[in-house]
Amino acid sequence: MQNKNNNQKGTMTKIRMNTELRNKLFNKIKNVFENEDTQEKEAFLQARENVDQQYKKC
Repeated sequence: MQNKNNNQKGTMTKIRMNTELRNKLFNKIKNVFENEDTQEKEAFLQARENVDQQYKKC
């Protein structure tokens, strides 16, 4: 019985460690993707700058 409880604790510890590792990796890769310059991002920023001019024309 004691061995079964130890196995469950070990499994939960591994799961928790995996979750923490996954979150750390996600946050690092998220920063990389958010800071990457792409055509879509540049087009969005350009459109956001021009939106007031477009509203005046309508």
